[in-house]
Amino acid sequence: MLERRGQPLLDRLLTPAEQALCQGASAHHRAACLAGRVAAKEAVRKTLGGYGAGCAWRDVEIGREPSGAPTPRLTGRAARAFETAGLSRLHLSITHEAGVAVAIAVAV
Repeated sequence: MLERRGQPLLDRLLTPAEQALCQGASAHHRAACLAGRVAAKEAVRKTLGGYGAGCAWRDVEIGREPSGAPTPRLTGRAARAFETAGLSRLHLSITHEAGVAVAIAVAV
């Protein structure tokens, strides 16, 4: 997908901070990092009501704790949906193996 759509797709889906987080890695690891971020955003957006909540891709930013754990940061409509739903915590896990990235998000 990166080869076909390139930078315009990354700019639509990922914040500059997310893209920077995945820079400097080998091409294989960079692709896995980027795919993991997209999968995580998808999982988080679904906990907030899916596409119907109107959350933009960049309303959800996936950072990294010093321990390496992924950490979501919500802005815009994503933050409003989280607040409106009365949620207080968002747990996130990302894994990638053999070209497949999977993420699970749980909001409580």
